[in-house]
Amino acid sequence: MVEEIVRIEPQLFGAQIHQISIARKMELWRRIVDQVNAEGQYPRTRGDIRKRWNDLRGKDKMGQVIDIMQENQRLQEEHHQEIKKELQALNTIMISIAGVLDDMANIMREYTSHQRAPSTSQSTD
Repeated sequence: MVEEIVRIEPQLFGAQIHQISIARKMELWRRIVDQVNAEGQYPRTRGDIRKRWNDLRGKDKMGQVIDIMQENQRLQEEHHQEIKKELQALNTIMISIAGVLDDMANIMREYTSHQRAPSTSQSTD
């Protein structure tokens, strides 16, 4: 039954709604109502079926919205994880640079202290 409605949906709800006659629409709805009532336990009217179809379409759209929101959330979390990894890498690099700068400062202090120290070796003539 759903396949039938999906097949004729453009004529009943979509782009072709204004291209077919009222008599044709009534015929399409009659076929759908007959199929539903032949398969179901309780008789349904065109209004009942149309309301249910609209409800299903609404749930489908809401499901799509939820899927999009979940995908956006996943992408944001993934992006945050990438940024966190990059920040950790930058932190490691900064620590390494700080170590190199500290080593260079020690070398400069050593060099400067050797330059200022009086020479202990005296030349003998």
